[in-house]
Amino acid sequence: MGRGSRGRYGDAVRRFGIVLGIVGAAIVVIAGALALLVGFGLVPGTGGESGSSFGSGAGLGEGDSVDGDLGRLDLYEVQPDASLNPQPRGATADAWDVFVRMVGADAAATEIETFAAGDAPDSSTLAYVEEASEPGRWTLAINVASVADDGELLFGTLIHEYAHVLSLAPDEFSSGGGSCPTIDVQEGCAVADSYLWAFYEQFWAGYEDAPPLDNVDEDVAWEFYQAHEEDFVNDYAATNVSEDFAESYTSYVLESSTSTDTVVGRKLAFFDDYPALRELRERIRAEFAGDYGLP
Repeated sequence: MGRGSRGRYGDAVRRFGIVLGIVGAAIVVIAGALALLVGFGLVPGTGGESGSSFGSGAGLGEGDSVDGDLGRLDLYEVQPDASLNPQPRGATADAWDVFVRMVGADAAATEIETFAAGDAPDSSTLAYVEEASEPGRWTLAINVASVADDGELLFGTLIHEYAHVLSLAPDEFSSGGGSCPTIDVQEGCAVADSYLWAFYEQFWAGYEDAPPLDNVDEDVAWEFYQAHEEDFVNDYAATNVSEDFAESYTSYVLESSTSTDTVVGRKLAFFDDYPALRELRERIRAEFAGDYGLP
């Protein structure tokens, strides 16, 4: 299938409530209701345009666009030094700064082509990534109106979206014809040494009642989660293997340690086998320890 947008991530799902706990610098996992977005980014939702000032100003004019979930989008071109053109301000600038600090200027400039700032406080969408015009690069869209006053929410959401960027990169899939010996998802046939195929083999292959690989149906996801609640970090992770990967990686970064006695613990430990993913976790935790008091 053709590549498209991934991870239109909703505020109501909020990672089943994975939140950075300010008190005691603990990460608290709270129960929440699944509010999966229709179309997994392929069908627009119901978010509307708002008159609030988030994301407006420098990005208007030729860089303006409209999104079904995030309303008016201000578009910023990522420069070779990871700066944005036009120059953002306010909450939009702050959100981009968090992302660059998280992944590094080189990765931000290489992997992200466009940063899109949404302004839809009534939308349930927090963020998504979408393949950009240049292969291997992405548009990263953030609903700045929803995260401007919640740094922890922005932080976790950006980790989730970047996990999609890493696991859905073009070299992780084959676009050739013929049968697929691994898993065939929206992005193509996962190559044998891909992150997603390894994750699927270890944690999803044994289910007889698993949702389709590109499932976006919230009722299907909820039913699957209810049947295997102990296997997932939250209900949103039960949507499909790609969202499980992204949610598990987010927890891997935020958690200080975990036991491998559980399926969830083994999912988090899975990432230790990949130096690039492990080193990114270490980078993020070191960079933001003073901001969020990561344990």
